[in-house]
Amino acid sequence: MTCGSTTDDIHVVSITLLGTDDLQVVDVDGIDENTANPSVTLQYSGRTCMAFAALYSGLTAISSITAGTNCTLFTTSELAGNFCSVCLRQTTAGAADFAMAASSGSDDVAYAAMAVSEVIRLIPTLVMAPYGQRL
Repeated sequence: MTCGSTTDDIHVVSITLLGTDDLQVVDVDGIDENTANPSVTLQYSGRTCMAFAALYSGLTAISSITAGTNCTLFTTSELAGNFCSVCLRQTTAGAADFAMAASSGSDDVAYAAMAVSEVIRLIPTLVMAPYGQRL
């Protein structure tokens, strides 16, 4: 889409995530340089997470970009025929640190990735000392 009277192209994606509890971002990482095959490893700290990424590339054809191992492309856009952008997701949620990756030729890259998990709820417990003793 083109906003206002400028020639800036913007690829907008909205994702709805549903969980049995509130969700929170567990880790984020990114790359901003000329590179091929952008990849970042997100730290899950043993929590079950799902990762998502957005990739802008100076490559002109979306066919030049494929999803990395255990990743899935879920939306793409060729921007004015000069650049392209894609969004990726982790194919299956997991608890091990995860390499969010794409395969592409070398060109300008802006790559942002994040891992999302349900909030860990702390359950307070009350510990009582036996009668007449202190903890």
